[in-house]
Amino acid sequence: MDSLKDAIQDHSRKYERNRYVYPVISRRAGGISIGVNLNINKKCNFGCIYCQVDRTSSEEQPDFDISILNEELSLILKEYRSGALA
Repeated sequence: MDSLKDAIQDHSRKYERNRYVYPVISRRAGGISIGVNLNINKKCNFGCIYCQVDRTSSEEQPDFDISILNEELSLILKEYRSGALA
């Protein structure tokens, strides 16, 4: 990314090869926010006005795997604590 402004405006949920967990620079949190996306096929039935999920995908929802979520969350928290995400 070319600038902090670009980083703040990028709300991609892609990080490494993670399925569920991703970091994002958040204005509301005042720094790094760690997100957990349990709705990876973007078929949410909520209409939250603040949500930035692109719902143009028609993918089927894969089965939820809590062991993958736990592994991803553990690794990203370790990266955060080490300063690698700062």
